[in-house]
Amino acid sequence: MDKRFLAVCVMTYKHPDTVDTVLGYWVQMIKELGFDIYYFDSSPDDDTEKIVKKYQQESKHVFYIRIPSEMSPDDKFLIPYDRSALQYEYSYFWPVKDRSFPDVSLIVNIYQKLLAGCDVLELNTQYANEVFFGNRYDSGMSVTDFYRDFAWDATDFIATIYNYDTVLAEFDWNEIHERYFFNEKCYFPHTAALFHNLAKLENPNIQVLTMGENNNTLKSMETKSMWRDCNAGIDIFGNYWPKVNYALPSIYDDYKMAAIRKETNHPVLFGSVDGLISLHFSDPDSHKYSDPMLSHWEDFSDVPVEIARDISNGSFDSAYADFVRKFERYVKAGDREALAMLCHTNTWIKIYTPFCNDSENARIFEDSLQYFDEAANR
Repeated sequence: MDKRFLAVCVMTYKHPDTVDTVLGYWVQMIKELGFDIYYFDSSPDDDTEKIVKKYQQESKHVFYIRIPSEMSPDDKFLIPYDRSALQYEYSYFWPVKDRSFPDVSLIVNIYQKLLAGCDVLELNTQYANEVFFGNRYDSGMSVTDFYRDFAWDATDFIATIYNYDTVLAEFDWNEIHERYFFNEKCYFPHTAALFHNLAKLENPNIQVLTMGENNNTLKSMETKSMWRDCNAGIDIFGNYWPKVNYALPSIYDDYKMAAIRKETNHPVLFGSVDGLISLHFSDPDSHKYSDPMLSHWEDFSDVPVEIARDISNGSFDSAYADFVRKFERYVKAGDREALAMLCHTNTWIKIYTPFCNDSENARIFEDSLQYFDEAANR
């Protein structure tokens, strides 16, 4: 069997219009660079299959594989980790969301890194809390440092490119399933597979590409994310994320709490009032998930536990008072970075309070949001 360089593997389910749009971009790059893209489709109809077959007329590097609709998403995600599902052998494997695609510059940078040789290439999207004071990584690191700093990023289904011959040489679906699935669920099977298999290697070569708007960001079409529509997000990140991390090999023991918290303390999750609102933290039905978290809240978030507890009980008074106090202090001190981060993580203020009815407050707030965006995209 011929060995090829890179297999991009896409899981999709009932997104034919998105596949049609995104695959058009992929095909243009495939024509230039010759890598392969596989669509693993669990849709109950053949709408997506027809679209992929249309693009197969344009390129011999496009492949379609149907997978069972009734299979759990966690199990589906692991299918391409076993090379037997692919039509050729590959040096590298890149799992990608069906709505995401890179620009040409990013693909060129990826190829340069992979051709130089590595076991893992991480496409790092900048952590929000580090926009002003964090590090930009563009070099190798130890597996434990990689886990501590990037386990949160590796949860994203576009972020990691694997070397099939090293990281996944001994991939065992049953081993992953038995160790990291709880009640037949995992939610992070790809993250578990990455760090489980990396722990078996001696001094793996791990490379990082830090991305931003001006550094070849992956594009992504907007699609609905179901985990925000109920209490699923609280259960997934407050319950399953810690369980999966604590089940990882002992090599990571000294770093597990930091890795867990870096994800959960992200502003889109439990690290801001915005995140708590979007996760329905004040929904009475969420108490069965949020109450156990509040008993050791410092493991999850920088939001003061009193504020988190008040929000879970439907009160935003303490969150509002805390915001106003910090806002006034940062304005007085001229601390633009702290002010920008504060406003970026508290956009709820504009919707749920009269704070921005004051024209000066509104001006400062919007200027701060713009300042954050400019810093994040530079």
